[in-house]
Amino acid sequence: ESIEEIPSRLFQLPSLTYLNLRGNKLTKLPALDDSQTVNAKDLPCFVQAGRSRTLTSCLKTLDLGDNRIDAYDSLEVLGTFHLLTSVFLDNNNLTAMPKTFLEMELWNTNKMTKSDVRFDLR
Repeated sequence: ESIEEIPSRLFQLPSLTYLNLRGNKLTKLPALDDSQTVNAKDLPCFVQAGRSRTLTSCLKTLDLGDNRIDAYDSLEVLGTFHLLTSVFLDNNNLTAMPKTFLEMELWNTNKMTKSDVRFDLR
């Protein structure tokens, strides 16, 4: 069986730092709309910037390679994963990488560079 959909609450698991979803049938990542807004107290990790703390997912590596992701706007949820250091999106159905994805705050928050992201465009 292949996974076609993942629940947004999956990203709130406190011990989840590496998630391998390679080789499934995912077409998009779950969106956090108003009905699914994560309560800050439910997020298990935080990042410290000066006196400010931001609660976030503990996820550091996310492998979404070999799926069917084509909705690149759904990738914007990755901007809320402040501890993320590696993202793999190779072998999906992406035809473009949105400018907003490449400008997301995660590049500045955790010293992630564009070489930590692997993807190919169809």
